[in-house]
Amino acid sequence: MNRFRAIVLTVAAMLLMVGAAEAADLYTPPLAYGSNDIATCDITNVSAQTRSFTFQLIDTSGTVRVSGANTLPPGASGGGGTGGPTLVGELFYCHFDVGGTKAQFRAAIKRRDSSGGDIVAVPAE
Repeated sequence: MNRFRAIVLTVAAMLLMVGAAEAADLYTPPLAYGSNDIATCDITNVSAQTRSFTFQLIDTSGTVRVSGANTLPPGASGGGGTGGPTLVGELFYCHFDVGGTKAQFRAAIKRRDSSGGDIVAVPAE
């Protein structure tokens, strides 16, 4: 009986450790783009630890147009995007899957001009 109890307690402890791993999803609202615009999903790690993330730039039909993953040290930024005439007539939004809590990241979808300057930036929630 003691051995059974020890096994049950060990399994319960392992499940608690797995549940302690933090993950969160962040989404932006959709944005429209012109033929010379660039659509980007940008994210910054504002925590004190190195953290990982994945991102997807998705059109409103549900097609993932661009995706990627990276690990960011504290204070670093990353992400990705695409540009050109394929953006015209479509709405796009970003999905971020982060290794941590939402409060440990700042993320946004951006509409940039052809030189890379920000036209619009909308935060993810």
